[in-house]
Amino acid sequence: MKFNESDTEGSLMNLSTRENIVLALVADGYSYKEIALKLRISIRTVHTYMGRCLFKLKVNNRSKAIAIYSALNAKSK
Repeated sequence: MKFNESDTEGSLMNLSTRENIVLALVADGYSYKEIALKLRISIRTVHTYMGRCLFKLKVNNRSKAIAIYSALNAKSK
């Protein structure tokens, strides 16, 4: 999957700290319930954070968000 790196990098940097954490945990395979328990927040709050991630990354599903997150993290390492 190809991304316009300047758009996605800027969008990823626009994520809040908590949105980045939630996206990282989703990318690591955690379920929304597991994330909620780990961060001591409600499942609804996890959904809200992911919705904000999708909006800011300009994608319509979490698979695309994970792909962007993973590609940019692999590049930065």
